[in-house]
Amino acid sequence: MSLGQLEVDGERVYWLEGRPSEGGRQVVVRWAPGDGPSDAVGEGWSARTTVHEYGGGAYVVSGDTVFFSHFADQRLYRAEPDQQPRPLTPEPAESMGSRYADARVSPDGRELVCVRERHMDGVAVNDIVLVDAVNGGEPSELVSGADFFMPWDGTELWVAEFGDDGLAGAQRIAGGPEESISQPRWSPDGVLHWVSDRTGWWNLYAEGGDGAEALAPLDAEFTGPDWIFGQSTY
Repeated sequence: MSLGQLEVDGERVYWLEGRPSEGGRQVVVRWAPGDGPSDAVGEGWSARTTVHEYGGGAYVVSGDTVFFSHFADQRLYRAEPDQQPRPLTPEPAESMGSRYADARVSPDGRELVCVRERHMDGVAVNDIVLVDAVNGGEPSELVSGADFFMPWDGTELWVAEFGDDGLAGAQRIAGGPEESISQPRWSPDGVLHWVSDRTGWWNLYAEGGDGAEALAPLDAEFTGPDWIFGQSTY
């Protein structure tokens, strides 16, 4: 058995279990105080994505609800306690033609933002999309044009305001052709953090009044290459 992608939501702890005895399927397991561990999705379901082929970032949680990419068809599903998972994304024209990874849930729990990879005529096209987390349907494209590929060589970190009409006021915060950016995330007090190798070492930075602020400048690596989605080292 293998363990991976630890997630914490309130008092609940989630993780992935790779079970050779069940055909190698990846099972989302939930632990809650007083209940112990239990499978968050039923038999036959496997939370595994093949975006970038290496995958990772196959599920995300919000309260008791688990959103995950099912390995067999690569569609996004919503799983609630004591209910069968139901699809949120449409069935693609080609088998496994649309794949999803690295989803994040909006604060109100009604929307997902994730990376989508579409395979059309032998070409993989990546974009960032918005998915209705309640009713599902065709995803809405938010950002396209960049490849959103593995960012260990050259990466740009962008921030934009999100509203009813999509994204507005996009601005580049950090990065460039010679800089690798990894694991951008917001702190509880709204400060943007990320890992950058601008000095030759992957160190932790935060957005400050005068630009990027190195929080612990060391000749040490705070992360490794992002072979897969969903990594967390700080």
